[in-house]
Amino acid sequence: MNRLKWGRMTVLLVIILGICWFLFQGNQKSVANVEGQPLQVAELPKAGFTEKVVPPKYIPPEINAKAAMIIDASDGDIIYQYNENEAFAPASMSKMMTAYLLLESIHNGKVRWE
Repeated sequence: MNRLKWGRMTVLLVIILGICWFLFQGNQKSVANVEGQPLQVAELPKAGFTEKVVPPKYIPPEINAKAAMIIDASDGDIIYQYNENEAFAPASMSKMMTAYLLLESIHNGKVRWE
């Protein structure tokens, strides 16, 4: 009985110490940029300024893939495409089986290309 009591106390103590460690760990983080330099806070512009703000030039993402396409789900517009007309083999057996069954259904007249 005494051994069970000590086991419960040990588990409770470990849980409390873990919670305290996570709480105090967040307070020790400092705000710094990638190079480790402290961040500087920029001043907000004054009201009534006349300078035109130009957004930075769009830089397309660097994609480490053979092809990519981003389509807006709301209206179907193509937002970004890379190597969209290149034909590639499917990456898995389930995709190959799906393609096979679809082509078989098209051949049998159950499905049309439209």
